Amino acid sequence: MNLREFTEKDYLIHDREHLDKYLVELCAKIVKGQQKDPKQYGMVAACVLDPKHRMVASTSTNRDGKWSHAERNAMAAYESKYGEIPHGSIILTTLSPCDGAMADRYQGSCTDLINDSPVKKVYCGYMDPSQHDEDFEFTVEATTNEDIQALCKKFADTFLGDEDHPLDENFADGKHPGRKGDSARHGIPKHASLSSLDKIGHGSGRKAQLARWQANMRRGRAKKK
Repeated sequence: MNLREFTEKDYLIHDREHLDKYLVELCAKIVKGQQKDPKQYGMVAACVLDPKHRMVASTSTNRDGKWSHAERNAMAAYESKYGEIPHGSIILTTLSPCDGAMADRYQGSCTDLINDSPVKKVYCGYMDPSQHDEDFEFTVEATTNEDIQALCKKFADTFLGDEDHPLDENFADGKHPGRKGDSARHGIPKHASLSSLDKIGHGSGRKAQLARWQANMRRGRAKKK
């Protein structure tokens, strides 16, 4: 490999316009999965891109009734095809990596998995507003392409819920709506009255979603089917 070839490849793996092309491919992979079997293939896609520009991608998949996330699937597929993920590799994903407890997730969080890998950079189409980056031992960059960002958000909203219609709220089933401590981080008092929670819940965004979850749990409401 000559110096010019190395320099071009090294540049491209950090060039946003170049990386956005991979995000477009990942979005197309989600669409194909939904057309094939929406119960088996999920609404997030990810890939491992190594310094040689070998790319291995996957969507999230349903595994034994739980979701194996796209990052985990892509990393496993890369290792199966090429062996250990080399230093200098990055992960591209339509949604930033999950963290914390999730009842419907197969195995541990993607954040923990990436932390234990040589990967030090993640490039995503949309930042999950319910996640926090204090546990990241890698850098996360989001695309600045508004069209790609809007499409990735549209995919994510099918299970995260948008600001006005949070689809993943949990009720008396006891499932946690996100990472432990989210309510405190979003400024919801620990012993807020139901009337206060209802007032906050009339708003939009993650804080309102968490307030509605707390109110529904305390009222013992069943989750809508």
